[in-house]
Amino acid sequence: MHQPIRILKENRIGQVLQPPLIPCQRNIPAVNIARGCSFSCVYCYARGYSNAPRKDEVYVYSNLAEKLIQELENPRRRKPWPRYVSLNTSTDSFQPYEEVLAISWQVMQLLLQRNIGISLLTKGEIPPEFITLFQRSKERVAVAIGLVSLSEAFKTRYEPGAASINDRLDTIARLTRAGINVRVRLDPLIPGINDTPAEIRDLFQELSCRGVNTVSVSYLMMRPGIMGQIKRELPAVHYKLLEGYFQYRPRSFIAASQNTQLISPVLRLRRYEEIKALAAEHQLKVLICSCKNPGLAADLCSQPEQEFLSATRPSNNTRQLSLFK
Repeated sequence: MHQPIRILKENRIGQVLQPPLIPCQRNIPAVNIARGCSFSCVYCYARGYSNAPRKDEVYVYSNLAEKLIQELENPRRRKPWPRYVSLNTSTDSFQPYEEVLAISWQVMQLLLQRNIGISLLTKGEIPPEFITLFQRSKERVAVAIGLVSLSEAFKTRYEPGAASINDRLDTIARLTRAGINVRVRLDPLIPGINDTPAEIRDLFQELSCRGVNTVSVSYLMMRPGIMGQIKRELPAVHYKLLEGYFQYRPRSFIAASQNTQLISPVLRLRRYEEIKALAAEHQLKVLICSCKNPGLAADLCSQPEQEFLSATRPSNNTRQLSLFK
């Protein structure tokens, strides 16, 4: 059973619009509405950050909207407004708590009111009022849903606090019906756990019938903090299996981390080709994240959002001239 979560409040200190850390998000400022995440995904890299709170705590930035307005409206600001921002790269906008949802609403609304687009990834269930908000500015909203398995057993073990599989599938369907730009992220695929052809074929079938046309895919990146979480929170057989895939792999600087391991490139390449073939059966386009697959022919996995959101007309505000720099 997922442990109870304490939602606490604190003030955001420092700049709200943060420059991106990974190449696929270049030129796209990020905004996080909280520190910590109630979803407690075992594979989450952000849980290993030095300022990450305890697993059962989420600190919501209660002054975030006010600080964001101050940054954007500061008469001494020289930078143009960004065309769009990436929301919650180390937490989730749609954790099912009133305090989290209230701040998410404030931030999204104030950005969209200023014709600043939003790009977000969530493993949560998006409430109807947010979809209505997005629909009013759908040319400035791009949503990615994280869904890596149809198995509730996998979800319970690896993503204990995230929305149920059915809730995420329902969210995808509601977004596509509303005409909102949506894709699905199969990230991470975990070797020997959720990457069998049968499981991926079934997942693609469910996505296709809900109107999805693009998926981005990447295998698990292993870091010491993630391996520690796996060892503490998963059955020993899972830890041993994953240890076997990563034990002798070199550590490199990948996706803004010095101490990252990837499974064999030969294995990844073979699996990606198999996944592309399965996707073709359902007319799905597959993007392989280049940040997480150095040395392989891969894609800028945020490219669909960048092309979609950058194509919108800028605000009349003279400061909104180009992407954040």
